[in-house]
Amino acid sequence: MVALSYGERGESGELWKEPNQTVENVKRIRQEEAKTAAEAVGANFQCLDLGDYPLNMTESGIAQLVNIFQDFQPSIVITHSPVDPFNPDHPAASQMVQRARLLSTGAGVASAFQRITPPELYFFEPHQPELCDFKPNVFGIGQPTPKRTELPPGHPGVRIERDKFEVPHVTGDNLITDYDVVEK
Repeated sequence: MVALSYGERGESGELWKEPNQTVENVKRIRQEEAKTAAEAVGANFQCLDLGDYPLNMTESGIAQLVNIFQDFQPSIVITHSPVDPFNPDHPAASQMVQRARLLSTGAGVASAFQRITPPELYFFEPHQPELCDFKPNVFGIGQPTPKRTELPPGHPGVRIERDKFEVPHVTGDNLITDYDVVEK
């Protein structure tokens, strides 16, 4: 799992209630939480630390993502919806991921650099899908298991919430769980 940001400002509200909290400490806690959550689903975690409010969409950050795509060669990529009127970082993240995905494939043109097969691109459901032009085409099936819905205790920056369809979501850095999916 790759995160562009630790969510140190927008997704870490509970951590900022601690006296004398610092950005560095919030990032450290978020790193530990994300690593633990990734391990719980059998994944590794990497954060590019590109900032939060604002997410800094830089050429260097896009180049890092291209390298990750080329090294890992994912079959699917899941990112934010391209539209989110409530959080300007989410469309920026979506744009970065989509651009890096295209650049990593050589955009269909033979080239002198490594190219990968384009991974399938999915957008995950935002908190208010009706205002983000979100149209689901993949749905979770099966019953949640403890592995899917529980995190180890002591992670104040991460919460499990259920959406209006009762599907569990992890707030903060988003997790990819082992749900079976079906496309509509």
